Amino acid sequence: DAVRRDLSVTPEQFEEHLRFLAQAGYTSISLHDLALALQIGQPLPEKPVVITLDDGYRDNYEAAFPLLQHYGFTATFFLLTSVLDQEHPNYVTWEQVIEMDAAGMEMGAHGYTHMDLRERTVDYLVWQVLGSKEAIEARIGKPVRFFCYPSGQYDDLVVRVLHSADYWGAVTVA
Repeated sequence: DAVRRDLSVTPEQFEEHLRFLAQAGYTSISLHDLALALQIGQPLPEKPVVITLDDGYRDNYEAAFPLLQHYGFTATFFLLTSVLDQEHPNYVTWEQVIEMDAAGMEMGAHGYTHMDLRERTVDYLVWQVLGSKEAIEARIGKPVRFFCYPSGQYDDLVVRVLHSADYWGAVTVA
């Protein structure tokens, strides 16, 4: 649809971007690395770049993951956990998530169902943000520290719930 088209690139475009970043001397870092640099001054490479992919579509594994490996980059994959639990064919599988994590990719939560989280109850937010975090952690065996706001939308209560769920940060499309 028009929204996804505006937020997406083709595998060929993605490879062009990665090729440019590699040739220009960029080094990919995780959001974890960025947070440690901002909070405690952990050093970063000269030209750091954070690469993120949202939703966990199957092409993240079939197209993006091999290209990232080919160019020596890592990325953060923000996952919708409801579709993984349902084994939806358009999305990555839990086995693919485990494989990408083992290869050095970072996994983040994108909510359980990709609903607008603004003006919701605390219970609903906990179900969306803590439930998806715990589902990913159970598979990869390490803490999930970053969240991507569905459709980039959030309010103060969402931020407070994320903080209480031990997220270190969250990203948006803005």
